[in-house]
This record gives sequence, C-alpha cells and structure tokens, in this order.
Amino acid sequence: ARRICGPEEPLTVLASRAAQAALDHAGWSADDVDLILLATSSPDDLFGTAPRVQAALGAERAVAFDLTAACSGFLFALITAAQYLRTGAARRVLVIGADQLSRWLDWDDRRTCVLFGDGAGAVAVEAAPAGQEGLLAFRMRSDGRRNSCLTLAQLEEHRPLLGGLSAQVGGFAPIHMNGQEVYKFAVREVPAVLAELLADAGITANQLDWLLLHQANQRILEIDRQVIAKQRGLSAEETANFGVPLGGSLIPWIDKDLGDGMSKEEWKGMAETNKILGHPGAIPVDGFCVRVGAMRCHSQALTFKLKKDVPVADVEAMIAADNPWAKVVPNTREATLAHLTPVAVTGTMDIPVGRIRKLAMGPQYLGAFTIGDQLLWGAAEPLRRMLRILVEA
Repeated sequence: ARRICGPEEPLTVLASRAAQAALDHAGWSADDVDLILLATSSPDDLFGTAPRVQAALGAERAVAFDLTAACSGFLFALITAAQYLRTGAARRVLVIGADQLSRWLDWDDRRTCVLFGDGAGAVAVEAAPAGQEGLLAFRMRSDGRRNSCLTLAQLEEHRPLLGGLSAQVGGFAPIHMNGQEVYKFAVREVPAVLAELLADAGITANQLDWLLLHQANQRILEIDRQVIAKQRGLSAEETANFGVPLGGSLIPWIDKDLGDGMSKEEWKGMAETNKILGHPGAIPVDGFCVRVGAMRCHSQALTFKLKKDVPVADVEAMIAADNPWAKVVPNTREATLAHLTPVAVTGTMDIPVGRIRKLAMGPQYLGAFTIGDQLLWGAAEPLRRMLRILVEA
C-alpha cells in the first residue's frame, strides 16, 4: 500500500528510520560512517536535510549532504558513493533515498495524485578489495530538454518592494507530469540503457535474477519482454533472407564463410578497394563486416596506419577540400548524432566523414567513420574516396 506521512513524520524522520535500519543490518555504529548521502527532491530544509539525519543518528564523524535527481536520485547517490569508496575518500557510506511528495501533490489531479507518495530506503556500503566490488557497472544520463515533462517547479509569483523593485515569493507549484511523454521517453530509453549496461558488465539478460525499475515503468518492462519474445520466436520463413531479426538487432556475419574465419564480404573489402585504387594486393585492408537494419545506407568504421604522423586538422582539411560531397563532421557527440547516421544521409549525395581521431595504438593510427546512400553511390565509393585522399597525401 502507498504510504502517506502523518503530521509527526517529516522527511527527516522517514530518512533517519531507514538509515538506522541499514546500520543495524550492517552491524555498524553511527561512528563508523564517513559519509551520508540523502537523495531527495522534497527536503525538509532547502539548505540540506542530510545534516538533520546525521544529527538524529549521532553520526558526528560523517559528512552529510543532499543529492537531487528525482526518480533516479537513489541510483545517482549509490554511484556517487561508489566513487568516494573507490578513491579512498570514504570507507563506509550510508546511501538514503527518501521523499515526501504527498505535500506537493494536487489531490484533484489524477495524473499525479495516484502515483506519488512518501517513503524512504537506505543501504550501508563499504569499500571492497579490487575484483570484489558489488557495483559491476552503471550508466548515467540526463536530458534537460524534456524537463517540462515532469516538474516540481518554483512558483512564478512576485511581491512588490520599494522603488519599483519586486522579489520572487518562495514556494513550489504542485507536481506536474505529462504522462504520455514520460512514458514514450522511458519506452525508448530504458531498453537501450539496459542493453548498454549489460554489455558493460559482460553479462546477458538471461543471467539476471532480478530486474528492478520504477514501479510506473511496469508497462515498459512488458513491452520489452514482448519485443524480445517476438524476436526470439520468429519462424524459419521470417528469417529466411537474413537469418536473424533486423529490427533492434544486427547480422554479425555477411556472405559466405571462406574457411579461415573471414567472411566473403570482409575479403571483398580488401580485394575491391585495391582494385578500385589500382594497387592489386598492395594495401592491406581488413576488419569485420556486420549488417545493421538501415534501409539503403552502407557505413564503414575505418582504421588507418599512416606512413607518418599527420595532424588530425590536416586530414580533416584534405577531406573537406577534395570534393563537394565529402562533409567533415566534428568529432563531438552532438554533431555525430545529428549528421553521421543513415537518417541524415538517405536520399542525398553527401558523404559525411566523422569520428576522426588519433587512436591509442600510436600517432600514425587514425580512426574515422563514414556513411553513404548505397543506392546513390554504391558500397565502395565512400571508402574509395577516403583512401584516395590518404594515398595522394
């Protein structure tokens, strides 16, 4: 059942009870704690409620501060605690997640009043020897562009002062949520983040015993289960052309097996490149070919070993000046996502070349990523133009 705090239960009381339970479970005394992190969006005091919890526990040695990240607050606090432990700045940390959102609800707004309530939880975490850490991997993201979808915002009220001046009145408006937008965002982002997290940890979904998400995201979990079940349950007829599902997946082997661990498509990368350049067998080209579910674009991740150390700026200038189709994309996340995708290229003659950077193997190693509309150019054209620029440099 959902909990609604009574008159004698401010957030400090909720958080302190949870924290004491965590101490008891861990067998710690309050003096053992080096740091207290309170994740909350509804503090009793905007100057900080964590110090109040510290005082209630008698944890005089502990540094205490609040952290605000709404629904993600507890996870953000846990990850923050891990960094303190890994650097040796703290040995034992109390991580608390607590909110008293009932005081910020519009009880006539069923979009929010049926979802939010009051509660607290806490864990006691301590440093572990290398290789025995309990936090295997994490992913953190923020997207301020969607802030308006879920807010507990400052009141837009002002009071007049002397001389025509005014001051903003302190206080907050009730919680506002655009449920449909939050749902669509979560349906899109949560499965992607989970996939990245599993890859970082080196485990598969089948190895998980528990998957714990925000309770309002149960529908998201169900959609994800249905998609995975459909992909794994496709019939032989449905996978006859490609062997595996294309949507939300990729094909890690293209064309015939040449018997030496190389696919024919990978062999063609070297054979066709040298044929186009007129250097039979002279330029070694190798790599892995996979097929991603893009309708009409081919893309290449390229690694070059140059004969000399050429500055990245010079390489970018050569590419940009070579022809009207090659477009250098700055190696930033924003520019890459905007201009270096099949969506950006399809139906155009542009050949964006991005992710250009020196690789860790040495200053003569250069990496790049390029993409082109296969129907307009042909598979080898973007690669041919890239290599010719470098050969003639």
